[in-house]
Amino acid sequence: MPTKEEIFDNISDYPAEQIAGFITSGIVTFDELCEFKNTGGDFGNELREAVKQLVAGMELKDWAKAEKGNSEESYSEYIEKYPSGEHRVEATIRIGKMRAAKAEEMFWNSLDKTNADAVQRYINEYPTGKYTTQAKKLLKAFERRAQF
Repeated sequence: MPTKEEIFDNISDYPAEQIAGFITSGIVTFDELCEFKNTGGDFGNELREAVKQLVAGMELKDWAKAEKGNSEESYSEYIEKYPSGEHRVEATIRIGKMRAAKAEEMFWNSLDKTNADAVQRYINEYPTGKYTTQAKKLLKAFERRAQF
C-alpha cells in the first residue's frame, strides 16, 4: 500500500477504484484529496465524482453489513471506517441502545428479587424497562404478603 504522500504525489496515476480503496482503507480521506495543496489540482472533477460514487456504493454495502451484523462490533466497525459517514449518527444511536439494554439486563440479573426496595429501585431506574411489568408484579406480591 502506498503512503498518503505517495497517493497525493501520484493521484492521476491511480484509477478511481483504487483511490476509493485507499479512502475506505483509511489511508487518505476524500476531503484530503480534494485539497489543492495536497494533490496540486490533479484530483479533477471527473475523477473526483467517480471516486465519490464508488465510495458511496462501498459505504452503502458496509452499512448493510453492519445492519445485518446488528451488533456493537458491526456498528463500531462502520463508524471506524466511515467516521463522517451517512449512517454514523444512526450507528452511534444503535450502539447506545445496545449498551443501555445490556446495562438494564445486568441490573435486573444482579437484583435481589426478594427485596422490595431493590425491585422498586429497578422500576425507578427503568420505568419502561424490559422487566418493569415483572418487577411491578413482584411489588404487588410483596404488598399482599405484608397485608397478612
